[in-house]
Amino acid sequence: MTPVSDKTTSKTTRFLVLFGGTVLMARLVSLMLGPLLVVLADEFNTSVAVAGQLAAATFVTWGIIAPLVGPFSDTYGRRPVLLTGLAILAIGVLGSAASLSFISLIAFRLLTGIGAAMIPPTLAATVADILP
Repeated sequence: MTPVSDKTTSKTTRFLVLFGGTVLMARLVSLMLGPLLVVLADEFNTSVAVAGQLAAATFVTWGIIAPLVGPFSDTYGRRPVLLTGLAILAIGVLGSAASLSFISLIAFRLLTGIGAAMIPPTLAATVADILP
């Protein structure tokens, strides 16, 4: 193998490791809510059924935003869309952790859904662009 192919292989391997970690993080942020519903219901003095609406808020925004991300990543580039999604996701998660009311928690979970929806479609398109 030539040094160029070693460099390409290393870059591809690094990308795939980052890809896996990013997708795992995006999914965990959405799916970690289930085990926390009882604790969140107690913390915000509401029922578990009402606390379950947090998951609905996350996944409804996910369902709305995910199909719309493709044209944006095609127009503006994969990297800016991916980094924007990661930033929105981070703001949503940190805001959720610092929420003082149930309404603010729902707002931050909506934001988390938007950020999390931007990641998998953009990464899938990036994989299609990079790998033969």
